[in-house]
Amino acid sequence: MMCRCGSVGDLNNIGLNVQAITSLGQFLRVRSSTFEVQVDVEVGLSKRRYYALLRRNSARDVQILNFRWE
Repeated sequence: MMCRCGSVGDLNNIGLNVQAITSLGQFLRVRSSTFEVQVDVEVGLSKRRYYALLRRNSARDVQILNFRWE
């Protein structure tokens, strides 16, 4: 199960009850330094989807950990 959460409270959207969220909240964060990016590109009749796994080391330093396309 995956939750795209902007806050720990968003876990309520996947069916966790308030007591479970309150208990888990001390262990969970929605901040990360690692992200997966998906980019859909269309040029003329050609389409391609690119994926990159990125690590944010600082505001001006982003490292590409993995890159692939479909």
